[in-house]
Amino acid sequence: MSVDSETVSRRRNLHLNVLDEVVADAAMLVASARLKTLGNWPLSKFLMHLALAMNGSLDGVTFKASWRNRLLGRFVKRRMLRDGLPPGIRLPSEVESNAFPPAASPAEAFDVLQRAANRLRHERATATHHFLENSRTKNGLNCACGMPKCI
Repeated sequence: MSVDSETVSRRRNLHLNVLDEVVADAAMLVASARLKTLGNWPLSKFLMHLALAMNGSLDGVTFKASWRNRLLGRFVKRRMLRDGLPPGIRLPSEVESNAFPPAASPAEAFDVLQRAANRLRHERATATHHFLENSRTKNGLNCACGMPKCI
């Protein structure tokens, strides 16, 4: 049964400033025996999405947003990176399957996330974001992850 994620209550309000906070929060969620997601995706899909964004910052992504969405991205980039995305955004199914790759379990997805985080700690993020285009960071590098340390 699909959930209208735009109207979900009890949503966590997160503000994570550094990569280690993202990994620590994910570890806490994976270890939680009573975790219940409020939307339509299991934890494993969220973790794989984060890992995909991190790896995409280094390797690039295999898909590109339409020219119209890339143009829109130029106008909403600052607000989106500052405030995040509003809940309830619906993506086309082909984009959704790329943006939320499946994982066998939360533990497996967490392993993938940890490896991606380790890569970000040791490699330069130079890929262009598929929607935000050239998202230059404070240090002049590109970043697709939207982490506050990069903005």
